[in-house]
Amino acid sequence: MGGAGFGTKTVAVDKQVRSVSGHRGSGEKPLRQAANTFDAIRKDHGAECTNDVYCRSPLNDKETFWFVGKIAVRPNTAATPKQAVLSQKRLILEYSKRELRPQNLGGKYSDNLELWIAPGDSEMDAVQNKISLVRVDGSTADLVPDFSVKDVGYNPEIYVGDEREKGGLRIKRDDEGRPIKPVFDVNQSI
Repeated sequence: MGGAGFGTKTVAVDKQVRSVSGHRGSGEKPLRQAANTFDAIRKDHGAECTNDVYCRSPLNDKETFWFVGKIAVRPNTAATPKQAVLSQKRLILEYSKRELRPQNLGGKYSDNLELWIAPGDSEMDAVQNKISLVRVDGSTADLVPDFSVKDVGYNPEIYVGDEREKGGLRIKRDDEGRPIKPVFDVNQSI
């Protein structure tokens, strides 16, 4: 997690929330903790415990949903995929708008950002318009009392090279998260 980072204030991490202040440098430690927790949960419990996370800025493009990473939820705990996102909402949003897609999710586009989830490892199905997304509404006030942030992790999407400016997985959906174009198959031959 090298580089400039995305905040400088003290990190607030308690039993239920991984958060950042929104200033440069504050996100590096909780992002590393979230990624390490994701890796451990995925290693122990497999892909079934993951969900893909997308972010949309209606101020930038109402139909474009950017893939911003994955969450993992430890089975047999109070955590659900939606609660996993809510507990790390600020971390995911700050990373998405400051590091991943500032040109589409940051600055004047950062008000009213939305987070959406899909089944884990479903990126190809999403691209082929085979699945819908589910919006994650709410705040940390909606977390159940026995929820623990130690039961969830976040693995951020990372761009390399030209992806920063020209790339990035994005899909088109309506306001309900449904595909706006018909299902299609990707040509498997090279």
